[in-house]
Order: sequence, then C-alpha cells, then structure tokens
Amino acid sequence: MFKHRFLWISLFMGVLSNAQINFESGYFIDNNGNKVECFIRNVDWIDNPIEFKYRLSENSEVSVGEIDKIKEFGVSDVVKYIRAEVEIDRSSDNTGDLSFSKTSNFSKEVLFLKTLIDGESSLYSYVGSDITRFFYANEQQNIKPLIYKKYRTGGEIGENNQFRQQLFADLSCESTNIMVKKLRYSQSDLIRYFINYNECANTEYKVFKKKADRSKLGLSLKIGANLARMEIERRVDYLLPSR
Repeated sequence: MFKHRFLWISLFMGVLSNAQINFESGYFIDNNGNKVECFIRNVDWIDNPIEFKYRLSENSEVSVGEIDKIKEFGVSDVVKYIRAEVEIDRSSDNTGDLSFSKTSNFSKEVLFLKTLIDGESSLYSYVGSDITRFFYANEQQNIKPLIYKKYRTGGEIGENNQFRQQLFADLSCESTNIMVKKLRYSQSDLIRYFINYNECANTEYKVFKKKADRSKLGLSLKIGANLARMEIERRVDYLLPSR
C-alpha cells in the first residue's frame, strides 16, 4: 500500500516540478535586429538574468541566449527584458553595510533591464546582489538611473531622494506634481507614478506584471508540495523501527 502511495506522491512531485518551470511562447531580438519567435524557459527571474534558455520549437534542443548577442527578449505579454548600457550604483542597501556618503558611486555596465512600463515614458528595474535599482527613459532621453541612496549620517540613516527631482524635471504633469513629493523608491509607487504620467500626457503605454493566476498557482503548488513531503515523512517515520 505504501509503495503505491509513494509512487503517486513521486509522480505528483514530478508534475509540480514541471508545472513550476516550463517553456512558454516568447521571442528574442538579436544584434542584427532579427525578431525570432521561440519558446523561452520562464523561471520567473528574481534577479535580472545575463542569459536565458530557449527552444526554436516545442521539441527542439535547448539553446542559450546570451546578453552580448541578444538585444531584447520577452515571454508572452508578461515579461520583457531589454539590453542597455547604463550607469548603475552598486552601493549596498543593507543597513549594516551603508556608506557615509550620500553621493551615488556610478559605473557603466551592460545589463538586461526588466521593463515595468513600456511607452513614450518607460520604467525599468534591475535586481541583483542585494540591490534594487530603477531606470527611466522618454522620447528625448536615453535610459537613465533614478537616483536614490541610503547612507549613514551619524547614528541615523539618511536618504538621497534625487529621483523625485528627476521625475519632476523630466516627467511632470498636473496629476503627478503632488504625488512626487511623497514618492517612495519602490516598484509599486513608481509604476503608479508612470501610469499617472502617461495618462495625464495622453500617451500610449503598457504595464508588464505577473498574471494573478501565476502567483495563485505558485501558492497552490507550494502547498501541494509541502503536503506531499509531509505524507512521505509520516510514512517513513511509521515504517522505521522505534528506538
């Protein structure tokens, strides 16, 4: 009886694993500007990737799209990354590692930036190495960092909120002038700001965000996996001889 249950649980765990990470319809644009329809392994990147895996057809071999060869890639209407050379400040955001300087320490890097708002005024993000950074662009300007930095000042923590001045100077509208004064350097606040600005400026835009059912599916899979593990542990404990 236990063997049958163990087999079913093993199969269930396999299904869960495959359901969480799979190849989904997507595309990439190479350095020559060619757009290639493909199937991309969507791993719901937490940190911004430097490469991705894809198949040209559902049953073809897996290939790797590397950052130096790919200008842009996306998965369905949910995820879009673009390659850009940008100025980035990698000063730590961790409270214990903050510097005493409020000035950002920028260096140029080539990164895949995640598109949050795509339009005439666009918003991008980068997450990696314990930092989160946001970038923006409009029709008149290339991609620039939204400047924000936490730093130590005596025994307290200060904040350089220069990004508010940037937005007020470059992307201000009647509906955003009040918002910018209390704007937090967070994804939710910045997305809301860019939506308001694009609507106030009467320009087309697109919001990229995870589908609600994906997060619910992830929660269901996690609960199912935990229940399966608990069942296995319970059965193993039952069969083991008592000490």
